[in-house]
Amino acid sequence: MNILSVASEAVPFAKTGGLADVAGALPGALARLGHRMVTVMPLHRKVDKARHGLKSTGRIVSAQVGGHTHIGAIWMTEQGGAETYFIEHDLFFDRDGLYGEGGDSYGDNAARFAFFSQAALDLCGAIGFAPDVIHCHDWQTALVPVYLRERPGAYPDAERAGTVLTIHNLAYQGVFGFRDWPALELPDHAFSIDGLEYHGAINLLKGGMKYAHAITTVSRTYAREIQTPAFGYGLDGVARFRAADLHGIVNGIDTALWDPAHDPALSQPFSADAIDGRAANRELLRHSLGLSDGAGPIIGMVGRLAEQKGLNLLLDALDGLMRRDVRLVILGEGDPAIMRALERAAAHHGGRLRLHAGFDEGTARRIYGGCDLFLMPSAFEPCGLAQLIAMRYGALPVVHRVGGLADTVIPYGSEPLHATGFAFDHFTPEALLACLDTALEVFRHGDVFRRLQRNAMGRDVSWAASAKGYVDVYRTVAQRAGAVPSGAARG
Repeated sequence: MNILSVASEAVPFAKTGGLADVAGALPGALARLGHRMVTVMPLHRKVDKARHGLKSTGRIVSAQVGGHTHIGAIWMTEQGGAETYFIEHDLFFDRDGLYGEGGDSYGDNAARFAFFSQAALDLCGAIGFAPDVIHCHDWQTALVPVYLRERPGAYPDAERAGTVLTIHNLAYQGVFGFRDWPALELPDHAFSIDGLEYHGAINLLKGGMKYAHAITTVSRTYAREIQTPAFGYGLDGVARFRAADLHGIVNGIDTALWDPAHDPALSQPFSADAIDGRAANRELLRHSLGLSDGAGPIIGMVGRLAEQKGLNLLLDALDGLMRRDVRLVILGEGDPAIMRALERAAAHHGGRLRLHAGFDEGTARRIYGGCDLFLMPSAFEPCGLAQLIAMRYGALPVVHRVGGLADTVIPYGSEPLHATGFAFDHFTPEALLACLDTALEVFRHGDVFRRLQRNAMGRDVSWAASAKGYVDVYRTVAQRAGAVPSGAARG
């Protein structure tokens, strides 16, 4: 098939979150299955043209935004059998941030991504690419299926494509005031309960959910959760309405990029068959961060320090946790109040708690390769990638059983022989501490703990199975839309 992926960010070019990991890795996995993959994204200021070998195509795209015609230039590069095209438009994309700066969103985001969504469709004609499927990611590209339906004949190379919208995190929806409606260049009837209207405002994600042929989320459990008021963020009714077209496909990771047997950041390589090599990495982690010695495990956390990630729950449980024989290392940045609370706790607990503010990939890799347990007490987690990396590196996840955490971690209590980590159901400090107590008990039985580590490291967390799941969805929507799947043909 010919597949067009439309994303606002993708690794290795530009990233703010997990969306970029998926948009960057999935095309390569699909290309390896024989499909022609074309990704299109904005040419953000932070995209390094020279480093990534971008070349100007000499071609342009155009879009109507707020009564004005905007022209964008097309750049491209090819990596891993997948083509990536970039839309250059300095007014919209030559900025320090992708979506905002200093904690504030850009005031013209509706116009910026209206332009990008139209430009992505216009690109098909500009490069002579007729997609069978157009795969959109999150609210930033949710207008793509809306434009295809509301502008028949405007994009002849793309009009027969099936459309798939992936929701990476339903909490982010692209909600704008009605004053931004003229920027979208849509007919008035699209601002309705069956379209983009949302309590008198514009909701781009809702529009995509209404217009796309199929919707996917990044885990099976999260696909069920977003149909409930507790996780639906006001769109649970739309999710239930589209339930027959809603699919949960768990993310994968690039297992060549995340491989403890060939990771230069580690002091000693190791694998499931040579797991003793982890000991040197554990000792390096302890020494490099100034953690005190002890018989208990080192617990690691890597990621955004925010309420969603369960940091408030951790703070509530921290005194109890520090009464156990554990060392805790946290790498990340986020909510200033949470950061200050963790800094105070680190000062109080000396060598038993370390906070590494900010993000450093080498430190992250050493935490994955050296800690014994990896903590993810998220309030909600659409999929999560950190637990997949942790398992790959033999750090057993301790997770709140929600979303993708429920789908990817086999908890010790339910399947002790096949377990890959530990899980708790109730979002309370008591439940978290009880789960950790179970993990500590298993840790004291070294042979059992190492068996779980081997289980975790042997788990297939690659994109291979996930890519096949997407292909199944693609074939269904291509047939529904009337496109004839083009196989692996190029050109």
